[in-house]
Amino acid sequence: MKQTSKLFIKRLLICLILSHLALSVNAAVLEYDLGEFTDGPGAGTTFTVSAAEDPNTLYVYFRADKEKQFRYFIESTDKYSCEYHVFERYGGEREYRTRPFSNTYKIEYNNLPEGEYRIEITVKSKISGAETYNVSISVGVDNIKKEETIDTPIGFTHTSQPKVEEEPTYKQTISPGLTATRSYIRKIVPLSANGISVLESISYFDGLGRGIQTVQKGFTPQKSDLVDFIDYNSRGKSWRSWGTIPVSGLNGAFVSDQPMRAKTLLNDMRPYSEILYDPYGMDTPVRENGVGEAFSEHGVLDALHVNKASGIYACNCYSIQREQLIASGVYPAGTLSVIETTDEDGRRSLVFKDRMKLTVAEKQIDGQTECCTYYVYTTGGDLGYVLPPALEGNIDSAALSKYAYVYKYDGLHRMTEKKLPGCEPIHYYYDKADRIVFTQDGNQYLKGEYSFTLYNLQGQIAVTGVCKCDNPRIFETYLAFAIQEGGDGYCNSGYTFSLIHSATNIHLSQVNYYDTYDYLDIPAMASHKVPLSYLDKEGYSTRYVNNRCSEASSYGRLTGSRTFTSDDNNEMIASYYYDDRGNLVQSSLKNHLGTYEHKYMSYTFSNKVSSSMHIYDSSANKSQSYFYTYDHADRLIRVAHRLNSSSLVVLSENEYDEYGRLKQHSVHDKMNSSKYSYNLRNWLTEITNPQFSQTLHYIDGAGTPQYGGNISSMSWRAGGESVIRGYQFGYDALSRLKEATYGEGNTLTTNANRFTEQVTSYDKMGNILGLKRYGQSSATDYSLIDNLSLTYDGNQLKNVTDKATSSAFNNGFEFKDGANVTIEYEYDKNGNLTKDLNKKITDIQYNYLNLPSRIQFEGGNSISYVYGADGTKLRTTHIIDEVTTTTDYCGSVIYENGIAKTLLTEAGFVSLNDNKYHYYLQDHQGNNRVVASQDGVVEEVNHYYPFGGIFASTSSVQPYKYNGKELDRKGGLDWYDYGARMYDATLGRFMKTDRFSEKYVSLSPYQYGANNPVNNIDINGDSIWYTLNDNIVTMHVTTKIFNNSSDNINMKRAAKDIASDIKSSYEGEFEWSDGKIYNLKVDMDLKVVTSMKDVESADHLFVLADSDGEGARGATSMSGGKVMTLASKDFADDNWLSNNLSHNNTFTATHEFGHAAGLPHSKNPFNIMKQGGVFHNSNSAQRKIMLQQQYNINRGSNSLNYMNRKIPYPYVHYDNNIVDVYSLGLKWR
Repeated sequence: MKQTSKLFIKRLLICLILSHLALSVNAAVLEYDLGEFTDGPGAGTTFTVSAAEDPNTLYVYFRADKEKQFRYFIESTDKYSCEYHVFERYGGEREYRTRPFSNTYKIEYNNLPEGEYRIEITVKSKISGAETYNVSISVGVDNIKKEETIDTPIGFTHTSQPKVEEEPTYKQTISPGLTATRSYIRKIVPLSANGISVLESISYFDGLGRGIQTVQKGFTPQKSDLVDFIDYNSRGKSWRSWGTIPVSGLNGAFVSDQPMRAKTLLNDMRPYSEILYDPYGMDTPVRENGVGEAFSEHGVLDALHVNKASGIYACNCYSIQREQLIASGVYPAGTLSVIETTDEDGRRSLVFKDRMKLTVAEKQIDGQTECCTYYVYTTGGDLGYVLPPALEGNIDSAALSKYAYVYKYDGLHRMTEKKLPGCEPIHYYYDKADRIVFTQDGNQYLKGEYSFTLYNLQGQIAVTGVCKCDNPRIFETYLAFAIQEGGDGYCNSGYTFSLIHSATNIHLSQVNYYDTYDYLDIPAMASHKVPLSYLDKEGYSTRYVNNRCSEASSYGRLTGSRTFTSDDNNEMIASYYYDDRGNLVQSSLKNHLGTYEHKYMSYTFSNKVSSSMHIYDSSANKSQSYFYTYDHADRLIRVAHRLNSSSLVVLSENEYDEYGRLKQHSVHDKMNSSKYSYNLRNWLTEITNPQFSQTLHYIDGAGTPQYGGNISSMSWRAGGESVIRGYQFGYDALSRLKEATYGEGNTLTTNANRFTEQVTSYDKMGNILGLKRYGQSSATDYSLIDNLSLTYDGNQLKNVTDKATSSAFNNGFEFKDGANVTIEYEYDKNGNLTKDLNKKITDIQYNYLNLPSRIQFEGGNSISYVYGADGTKLRTTHIIDEVTTTTDYCGSVIYENGIAKTLLTEAGFVSLNDNKYHYYLQDHQGNNRVVASQDGVVEEVNHYYPFGGIFASTSSVQPYKYNGKELDRKGGLDWYDYGARMYDATLGRFMKTDRFSEKYVSLSPYQYGANNPVNNIDINGDSIWYTLNDNIVTMHVTTKIFNNSSDNINMKRAAKDIASDIKSSYEGEFEWSDGKIYNLKVDMDLKVVTSMKDVESADHLFVLADSDGEGARGATSMSGGKVMTLASKDFADDNWLSNNLSHNNTFTATHEFGHAAGLPHSKNPFNIMKQGGVFHNSNSAQRKIMLQQQYNINRGSNSLNYMNRKIPYPYVHYDNNIVDVYSLGLKWR
């Protein structure tokens, strides 16, 4: 095969920093493209650089097959000092190591992953004479020998002879707009194959190497630059961060007058946040003021104290002796550090740390009441007890059983037992590789059952299920594995189990297949092979096939799965196919109804879905198609939809303002448009739409100002109504909602209290003790309809009494006091509600997923549920008054009594009886306020109490209401289905424990939204959460990084590199259980902190530690995996030489973050989760797992404890699969 070679020069700017002087040095960059190799003995190239050239960088591009051994040699005739690196061609952070020998550098791999690569050779010395490079690559290619002398003037493009046949895949020359007199780093992300469309950002640095300005070139809709700026104080500490502003006409150049521009554009004299430091030389922050003049007097205050023997600075002392908890009075004065924080609204909290920097107590101050949480450690440093505020020093066995978190460990520091409040213990059993094989919760103990997990030889989860086992510790000296050897295998899975000799009554939950499609040849799959096999689809991407080594085509990827239903009567079978970039391009599914679904995708150059087709009933050829359009900044601007072969409908269109925020969202060919406004801090302030408008107030309006982000009042108008409705909100010192005072009109004083909701008191755990609710009591009257008193046994509800004498009009929303006995609510061993006599529920049964399988009412009514083993709801069967209604959920299609009724879209739904589109108009929390037809006709209007009850509704044409969740009112149930738990809005409580309660130990595991439903969708303060905007799922991460080592690390650069690598490692496509393809994006807020008092309990934290100290590389702290300790030697020192010539090793940080997001180790040598690996690759299956941590149920599987040796925190908190809410710039807390 003829080999085509290309050589060209582009201009780069290399900035060297010496003391305070920025010195610019020109450099030549040579790029040599060797194209794609075929079989042959080798290839070589020689070229010469003239003496006129300054230090230069050579790029050599090539493709490699995994089956071929790859060797690369480069030798410089003058033996200059050079740096050699091999990178993946796209995504340059993923580096392959090189090693020197003699005067030649050699790179050798026997199993280089198939793909495109580039080699970078940087000559670090100025050339004194003609320099010749001999390049030899041996991967089985034709012989090529070319010589090229580079004598073209700097800054021009030179093309080698003979003339190239095509342009290089990617080429960019330096922009003339960049400020050459300043040091900068320029980052370019190509959005097209020809390199014309790119995302470009420039980070400018001062003479000390500190980042001072970031410019996103041409980012705004008008293609202006988006610029931010940082000021430093006289001691070199970051002081002011100026608001991001658009700047036109500078083409990426440094903006020297940004402060003045910011004040003018943002119309505020303080358009910056500000950090004030200890004036006595400790350089610790003592106050942080938010952006805006109105917020300048309401900053966050920090103070450092030591503990005292009495008062609020006193701290109880506990210890563990022989596995028993012992109270030892209080800590002696002066033995603990105390970090006191006062937020913008005067709310105080204290954190107590011992000399080992372990948190031993946290306090929140509510007036004269102290809410204290204590952490007690074993002598080995493991967290043994967490004592929530309700214990108040009472540590008898009965109190501990109701409130405490208790953990036990083996000699290897592996957790073997975990007891959650009000639940029986969960037991964990490991194999020889420290992997959890068996778990058993309280309900399973009664049945003698265990959940099990088996792994393939690469360490990937292969089989999960439920079984009985006489000796769950059998694998402590063996490996628990499942091997795919062909044939039926055990339970027709295609796998041979190491489990079969020790387990009986095996019921499979899920089977995963990797690398190949051999599973389609399992005899049990014979009838499914054809419909699940790959089939080219015109107009969509095709799968990648390595013709030389077919096994390499999908190596390391999930190729198929079998998911069994919770009633053991059915299974779903799926197959997955990928392109050469690892994007999922096709999937097929046999659903629980027995029909086959097919999904086809195509992608943009930046790996975003450009189009997809979902055939949801192949027998009838019924389908839906999506088409996505992105702007020059790769933002989604248009979503079009086609049902079957009908005309294309523009489902939604997005417009953005010059600050990058969503400005307008339109639906159905702009039939209906919502406009959004924001304040200086980018908090959403207004939604304007003819059919639904909403105004949010924080520090203005009718309510008491809330400077910390709580909404003080809000008003809205919906469905063409002339009346303005609204609430004024009041909060307690723990930021819990106390009252929502209803009113109408501009001042919210008309018709006051008609729909007011008040929490009269909470206990220390946030359990509601008293609740008042007002509503419509007759056609013309409004009065108190609920006056509830709630009593508890621990955190579990025991009894509710309603003292109100009025009832809601026309069977409206209210609490129904249907019983008057001492115990009206009962729970099982796992803390699941089993009886609610007020709703006439006599029994609730649960499956092994801790999901309800059957709800039985008095009088014979019942509701039954069927789930997939991944927690996806598949079927609901209502038997109400002897009438049976069956509802099936197949991804986005909902069937009723076997007839396809509704197709859920990204903007609403389609009624399949007439193929008409309907759209949701939502408020700031994603609550469906208005349903409008495709013609703009209002079909449904909902008005909500703060805790989610509906106090007024014009009609009900669909069930998705508060938070976009399905409301089931049949049989008087009146529960919202949040996926993993049912929610009762009349009580503001969930019906089972929060499986992530260990992250919020000071709160009741049954509470909703940290008792702040106005501002939170569920739990307040989580450090990882997800939002969904069309098909883009964004993982929001709040993280801090702290240097606890003796090294002088460039922390800003370390934070930037970690954040960048986490984004590049984990972003990409994945398919969710509903069959839809989503694009995972990472929004990481990684801030450098100078002391631990700047770290909140909800933050994830990277700690840089000395390598020989506590911070062994990749260690996980006692807080349960939220703290990731890294070796300081992996990061560059903060000096001139390191800042310019060294690089940060971010692999460990990126790998440990994967654990934090819920990923186990992988044995794939090219995966980011490979222990001791070097590659930054993740796959679509892992992205799905990261989201499944918020969806999968606490069933005691390995997914609950990937860190193994410490407390198993799940790291996301929402109880639904993907949060269906547009964040719209709202300040998430």
